[in-house]
Amino acid sequence: MEALTGDGHAVVQKTIEQTTGHKRSLTNNTYYSDKISPTLYGRVNRQHVTLTPDINQKETLINKALFTYNISANEVNESYAFTGHDSLTATKTTVRNL
Repeated sequence: MEALTGDGHAVVQKTIEQTTGHKRSLTNNTYYSDKISPTLYGRVNRQHVTLTPDINQKETLINKALFTYNISANEVNESYAFTGHDSLTATKTTVRNL
């Protein structure tokens, strides 16, 4: 658990780790915005997922996601950029009304 700083207070889960025997290990790290802003505070900022298919070997697969937010008077544009372990990138933008 990690505490966000700023005007408000929140405790959020930062890391999830899962292991299935000797076959698979998954670590999911999520990072949150601690900017002092009522519309950005506590939103997901970035995420790193590390998958180790066989924990007896050193090969790991890393996926990364980056979230950005542009705020105007009436809407929030949320952009999501995902980069897979093969370096291919996909992006998505969602517009939300305030």
